[in-house]
Amino acid sequence: MNAVELTDLTKHYGDFTLDRVSLTLPEGCVMGLVGENGAGKTTVIKLLLGMLRRDGGAVRVLGRDMDTDGRAVKEELGVVLDETGFPREGYQLGDLAGAVSLAIPMELYEAEAAQRTAANVGLFVVLAAVIVLCAVTVNVVLSRQGRQIQAMNEKLEETNEHLARVNEALRRESEYKSTFLATMSHELRTPLASTIALVDVWERDAADASEADQALMGEIRRHSASLLGTINNTLDAASLEAGRYRWTSRRLTCWMW
Repeated sequence: MNAVELTDLTKHYGDFTLDRVSLTLPEGCVMGLVGENGAGKTTVIKLLLGMLRRDGGAVRVLGRDMDTDGRAVKEELGVVLDETGFPREGYQLGDLAGAVSLAIPMELYEAEAAQRTAANVGLFVVLAAVIVLCAVTVNVVLSRQGRQIQAMNEKLEETNEHLARVNEALRRESEYKSTFLATMSHELRTPLASTIALVDVWERDAADASEADQALMGEIRRHSASLLGTINNTLDAASLEAGRYRWTSRRLTCWMW
């Protein structure tokens, strides 16, 4: 395999032309380019390294074409140019070629930097997409929960209104019961108690009353007491339902004989 193959290598400048240079360097050999200043030696080296754009010809290094595999080939090359930018014997002021010696192949670094930039941009885009997706998801969830809370609040308000109506109805019912208790106590129980008291006075003052009168007084007392007991039981039940009475328990001892 040849280490270097140049075929019809051509480069045009304004006042100089490197015209169809061809050479072959076998693997394991050393070659020296000898010529006067301006003969094109540096131009050949730079065309070989891809530091200059060719106007014609082909370059193969280590068996690979520099046009298609140039990046891989450059990773295996080491180059030291003789132009360092420092004065040397025979150079005159203005003859320094330091600027030329700084022209080093940067394609690999530029490609790596471009890859890192692309990776960073891709990562940023992915993170931005994830953040946007999370924000949209959170917004949707919060909106859904907000609608659910609003619906629950509306239902709670309806329940509160219903309870308010029920409480008002219970309040009116309680007022009706209170009015009923007062009416029963005043209009029925009081006259019946007065009737029983009147019968007691009548019996005390009518010791010589006939049997018919005594029977009449007994009937009046019995019926009045029965009616008063019924009214008292009704009032007690109503009072218990209204919460005015409280039950109390007490232990009793019973004997049987």
